[in-house]
Amino acid sequence: MKKTKTPKSEAKPHRFVQFISKDNLNLCRQGLSDEDMPEIIHFLRQYPDIKTLDLSLNNLGDIAIASFAERNLTITQANFSGNNIGDFGLAIFAYKNHATTHVNFSYNLISEQGIANFIEINEICSSTHFSRMQSH
Repeated sequence: MKKTKTPKSEAKPHRFVQFISKDNLNLCRQGLSDEDMPEIIHFLRQYPDIKTLDLSLNNLGDIAIASFAERNLTITQANFSGNNIGDFGLAIFAYKNHATTHVNFSYNLISEQGIANFIEINEICSSTHFSRMQSH
């Protein structure tokens, strides 16, 4: 009896693929939390042509922003507005960031002192946005 070959099943595309447009990954309002950042970083490493990342209006905090800053190699523009990032996460971002030059931290849990510390520490970002009212 002759065995028939079954076709290899095609790999299912990653759930973030649908949010890519040219060199932009828009994950705004996806309910993402700190626990999702390793998956985001892994995805970005698979798609190094992505240069702009929108993670606004999620539930990302200090752990996520620190992980992003440490591991990001390709994103030059990032939007983190409307998350739960505080002074600690902002300071770690300022220390660890090596690639992102334009970033939006509006509407987070960042104090005036946190902003002042960021400005003092930051050496990479040439354009940074904060809002007067930081909590959302």
